[in-house]
Amino acid sequence: MNTKYILKWLGVLLFLYIGWCTTLYFIQEKFIFFPFSEYAQYPTPNELKWEEVTFPTEDGETLHGFWMNNGDPQTILFFHGNGGNISHRLGQLFLFQKLGLNALMMDYRGYGKSTGEIDSEEDLYRDGSASLKFLIEEKKVPLQNIIFWGESLGTSVATFLAQEVDTKALILEAPFASFTDVVRYHYPFLPVNWMLKYALDNKKRMDDIHIPVLILHSTEDDIIPFSQGQELFEAASEPKTLVELSGGHNDALSHSTEKYFKAVQEFLQ
Repeated sequence: MNTKYILKWLGVLLFLYIGWCTTLYFIQEKFIFFPFSEYAQYPTPNELKWEEVTFPTEDGETLHGFWMNNGDPQTILFFHGNGGNISHRLGQLFLFQKLGLNALMMDYRGYGKSTGEIDSEEDLYRDGSASLKFLIEEKKVPLQNIIFWGESLGTSVATFLAQEVDTKALILEAPFASFTDVVRYHYPFLPVNWMLKYALDNKKRMDDIHIPVLILHSTEDDIIPFSQGQELFEAASEPKTLVELSGGHNDALSHSTEKYFKAVQEFLQ
């Protein structure tokens, strides 16, 4: 085959590849964040002691969330994953109620009833900081009674806050060592170090986190490999606990309900 012909087509393929990667760079939020505006359901008043709350971010957005007060000084600040909204996490609220804990879960900007949209990694952290400020200033919850709980994407918001302030504990559910590692795992042919605007590096933060850490991760997770949770666990300081669950990335709670509940209960005690 003619060498010149081969080089010509290799050049075309390279051009198309670079063009495709460049396009993905500019629209990557469409592949990372999957917000739902409409709520799937609301908890009924006789099921949970909850109320809807709103609070501002430092850059002028308004976040919406559920606040549940069970009268316990321990309070969960929950950060959900990249899909849906807080109405898809009512199972978590029922778990928190069963544990007798207070809880705040909010939607990031662009999710549910929260205004705006996510344009950068910093937007996630602004939303996390706003929810912490709301708990402290509006609900008068002392820092030492707050437990950061992150799920999947939300683990990055939780670790960001945990490196900034010392609270009671940190719980990470289906976490990644870094988002870059996860994308590289699924798409090894992409130049992820160049493409990604979202590092979301949990592992890098672990040296600056000095509170008890609980990691919950399914060995069957097909989105964020269990090895990512193990890597994060190894990087964490003592005291720390790693609990192996079963089920997929989004249904480990329903597949491992008893083990899940017992692990959290024992950790908090």
